[in-house]
Amino acid sequence: MVHQVPLEVVFEIISLSDTPTLLSFCLAAKSTHSEAVKQLYRHIDDLGEDDVAHFHLLITLTKNPNLAALVRSYASEKVARSSRRDVFDADPVRNWRFSGLCVLIK
Repeated sequence: MVHQVPLEVVFEIISLSDTPTLLSFCLAAKSTHSEAVKQLYRHIDDLGEDDVAHFHLLITLTKNPNLAALVRSYASEKVARSSRRDVFDADPVRNWRFSGLCVLIK
């Protein structure tokens, strides 16, 4: 007999998962995809020094307002060492609305 785990339990597990596990949940099933995406975009702080990763993230958020709305914090050492103007005035970030987003400088 196969027992099904209640989605509430699965969602609690998702909320405690690390990034690689969240990526797996995104691919595992439709029922876990949206909750895993919410967790992935909620607090973004592990992109490291990769300029391309930061740029692609900002492009993705610019093109997908639904994803941008999920972001509650974006922490970056890269932003701290850059001029705020260089990062936030860059095309296409220039016109992005940062409502609800807290940028944390490490």
